[in-house]
Amino acid sequence: MKKIKSIIIGILLIISILTVLNPVSAYSIQGAIDAAPVGGTVIVPAGTYTENIVINKSLTLIGENKETTKIKPSNNDNPVVWIKASNVTIKNLTVYNDAYTSESTQSGLVDIANGTTGISNITIENTIIGPAMKADGTGGGRMGISIGSPSYITTNIIIRNNEIKDIKGNGNGIMIWAPKAKDDAQSYKGLVQNVLIENNYIHDIRRSGIESAGNVKDITIRNNTIRNCGGMFAGDTHPKYGNGIVFFKNGTYEINAPGEDSERRNILISNNNLENLSNIGIFLFGSSHDVTIEYNRITKVTKYGIMLDSLAGPDTPDPSVPLPNTKYKQKDDAFSNIKLIRNILGANGKNIELRTTYMPQIVSGTGIANPVDKIWGIISKNNKKNQDEQ
Repeated sequence: MKKIKSIIIGILLIISILTVLNPVSAYSIQGAIDAAPVGGTVIVPAGTYTENIVINKSLTLIGENKETTKIKPSNNDNPVVWIKASNVTIKNLTVYNDAYTSESTQSGLVDIANGTTGISNITIENTIIGPAMKADGTGGGRMGISIGSPSYITTNIIIRNNEIKDIKGNGNGIMIWAPKAKDDAQSYKGLVQNVLIENNYIHDIRRSGIESAGNVKDITIRNNTIRNCGGMFAGDTHPKYGNGIVFFKNGTYEINAPGEDSERRNILISNNNLENLSNIGIFLFGSSHDVTIEYNRITKVTKYGIMLDSLAGPDTPDPSVPLPNTKYKQKDDAFSNIKLIRNILGANGKNIELRTTYMPQIVSGTGIANPVDKIWGIISKNNKKNQDEQ
């Protein structure tokens, strides 16, 4: 009997030691989400979790520390974190996949989409997204963050203070996808509206830092740093690779004219730092209206700093082919109220490329977007002058 008791005590002691060494071994993030009340908060202890998370209720998911609280998938064919409900906040996590091989290019390490209803009021902040592999360019279509649905409205999204890195499959750092077909063909009636993307560090991306395709409105992209996009693999010659910020039409499902089903409207791209890009800094393609591109620093760009293209075609044209290009039909009414204000441009090709007869408002010269920064600069200059005179 004493021998049996000793064995039991020994087993319990071993379990206790293992628990101390690996305190989260039995913890399931999905289990905690499922058990949480609607509107509740789930705090995830530090550790590396191998599971795919589906958030299907309103809640806040917070990691103990973004450097040490990590999630990677158990199933490589699904998003690592899939947000399918409104009123969700995620912060202080690392979300990555270092072994992804699928070519499902529209999904992300973090997906904000629901195939049956719309989604609103989502915040992702202070989180590390990436890497997403494979790193040899042969596979891995995962985006960093994917926003939108082909059939429903996605609204009120905040992506703030994140690092998105090493997206080396066929993916973007952030992808907004909202196809809208005329007469809702193929059930394509998507819209992404009211999106704020600010203060993110997006780097080492095979495709584009931020890409939007389809029907989007009221988008603000400001104070982000995007660097090292494109040029990773020898075969990456398509113009979708190597861009900083791009707004594309969505394939053949639109007619480039005012009032069309799919358009880009009310876009602000302000005070971003874009550098070391193999293609284009900021690219507008297809119907775009009420767009302001201001105070951005765009340097070390291989082709064009800013490009506007109103050509209607089945896919993005090759920017290296000058007009006229018989494959595409020009629509002069594809742009309205486009402003390019005091951007610092340093492209190896052309700083501004216009493939349209529309002429945007261009204000040249440098400037400071934040008037507080401007005032501080004046004070600093005066202080230096006073010191020099003493």
